[in-house]
Amino acid sequence: MSIILGIDPGSRVTGYGVIRQVGRQLTYLGSGCIARKWMIYRLV
Repeated sequence: MSIILGIDPGSRVTGYGVIRQVGRQLTYLGSGCIARKWMIYRLV
């Protein structure tokens, strides 16, 4: 079993995704974004 973290290092917001691999099967575990506090207000 492997847990894989993918990161998208954007210039303003960083995105991430996590999947689990067991054999040939992939399972989505989660995803989201990380932004600086001042940038969150600009995105709304």
